[in-house]
Amino acid sequence: MLYALKESTGKPAWKYQLGGYVWTPAVSRGVVYVGSDNLAFVAVNAANGKLRWKTTTPTTATGETVSGNVVYADSDGGVITAMSAATGKAIWTYSAGAEGRSVPTFAKACSMTAVTDEHLELLAIYSSGTRSASALRTFS
Repeated sequence: MLYALKESTGKPAWKYQLGGYVWTPAVSRGVVYVGSDNLAFVAVNAANGKLRWKTTTPTTATGETVSGNVVYADSDGGVITAMSAATGKAIWTYSAGAEGRSVPTFAKACSMTAVTDEHLELLAIYSSGTRSASALRTFS
């Protein structure tokens, strides 16, 4: 279950039944993006909790971030999926080859994501995420 709380009172403003365990959401431009362990991934209106779109991810999305018009979801299978923030349509996927449970982080067109076998994966993201990513370097 995804809940939004009123800032002034801490009381529930709305809730959205996603099903399964819900991970930490990303919020951008009045939209909440979040995945769950049943492979569902949704975008809901932050003001009222109404569904904007729903899609599925290849594996459980465990961390999300938004950059420009693209939502990036990391997964427990080490797969990063780039999706259109407007529609949820997959743009590309990248497999880090190891299980990851992190939130992709961006700085100057590079994304950094941690994976559980104790290394970091750096990806080059071009044209606001509209092209495929490639591994630059893995740090151990």
